[in-house]
Amino acid sequence: MEVLDEFSQAGLEAAVRILKNDGIAVLPTDTVYGIVGNATREAVVGRIFQIKNRPAEKAFPIFVKSLEMAREH
Repeated sequence: MEVLDEFSQAGLEAAVRILKNDGIAVLPTDTVYGIVGNATREAVVGRIFQIKNRPAEKAFPIFVKSLEMAREH
């Protein structure tokens, strides 16, 4: 897991690299830090549940790029 605490082109490129390689990053949002990873990869989702010590039956939100993708997941 890598923490990106700087909003910059380099930080954005690092986040893309991490996510494309099934990594997990911690990114700032407008109010809190979010743990992000590729929600279409079962191993990544499993690691996020483990990092958060979250029970498997307690889902978390995902971001999608379209209504079609939302229906798929």
